[in-house]
Amino acid sequence: MFQLKNSPIWSKLKAVQNNKAIYADYLTYMLGFGIVSQEIIIKQIADEWGLN
Repeated sequence: MFQLKNSPIWSKLKAVQNNKAIYADYLTYMLGFGIVSQEIIIKQIADEWGLN
């Protein structure tokens, strides 16, 4: 993630400019695409956006 944030492209992304970029926990996404990992991902997004 840190390499990506140091990229010149990073600051040009609309999500970054609008403060909508979500910094995902790499290990969460590597759990796979099962129900448990999907629930954790949705919860992380809801928490980031204050939707809970």
